[in-house]
Amino acid sequence: DGAPQPASQVIDGLPKCHCARLDRGNRWLLVPTLGVDAIGVYRLGDDLRLVPGTPAQAVRAGSGPRHLVFSPDNRHVYCVNELDATLDAYAFDAATGGLAPIQSVALLPAGYAGVPWAAELRATPDGRFLYASERRASLIVAFVVDAASGRLAPVERTPTETQPRGMAGSASGRWLVCAGQLSSQLTVYAIDAASGRLRPPGRHATGAGPICVEAI
Repeated sequence: DGAPQPASQVIDGLPKCHCARLDRGNRWLLVPTLGVDAIGVYRLGDDLRLVPGTPAQAVRAGSGPRHLVFSPDNRHVYCVNELDATLDAYAFDAATGGLAPIQSVALLPAGYAGVPWAAELRATPDGRFLYASERRASLIVAFVVDAASGRLAPVERTPTETQPRGMAGSASGRWLVCAGQLSSQLTVYAIDAASGRLRPPGRHATGAGPICVEAI
């Protein structure tokens, strides 16, 4: 009848966790946990219960890991950090669930005087481009991904809706939608297939204070 079944498992001790993502093989669940500056690693067992895997991946103190995505080939993981507005790249070991740091890049321009406050991270389906939102500066920061090394190169910083907390990309990889929590508007961006740059073809009013966008 569509009713949810009782929870089969509850895992606590994950303060301020903002997302949980399964790897491409549906074997590992990674949980960025802002409150303890770590990414939790859990193995999905045959009974669909979660088993703590390798030790949690510690990140820089005070960085605040918030949202992450896997690369299409399952070899790399990218995590945006809320409190220092950085984007970290990791090599991912699908056999053990382990993470190995590769690179950390800043979302904000050098000399920015505000307090960092990053939010969302989205990737195009082919994994070639990543987009991170920064709420204090109201920016979307685009990166091109080197598929072999997993390293990131900045493309551009695009001014966007005020306090962009939520974004989503289309399954086609052609569009990125960004919601402004304070502007109560959505901007729909066309993604340039060659460069990853954004062009805003449309803006649409929403209800008050939009915080999350999903493309179904």
